[in-house]
Amino acid sequence: MVVAYVDNLFIGGIRLIVDNMKVQLAKSFKIKDLGEVKIFIGLKITRDRAARTILLDQAYYTHSILESYQLIDCNTISILIQLGI
Repeated sequence: MVVAYVDNLFIGGIRLIVDNMKVQLAKSFKIKDLGEVKIFIGLKITRDRAARTILLDQAYYTHSILESYQLIDCNTISILIQLGI
């Protein structure tokens, strides 16, 4: 799997294939391997190898938006939404 966003590239899959792809890319481009992905395009990525799960969390991205607009300390409210509308 390859995910590209502007100048960021995320490569995932079978280790041998990933390593080979990085070697091939390095032949044509200047690349920097940052290791296992933790945050990508605003998503926090948590991997549990033992349970074979991946958790995607947008709280990091949401927090950064609130910080950008100085809304970190804003008051929140709950809104009830009728299902099936």
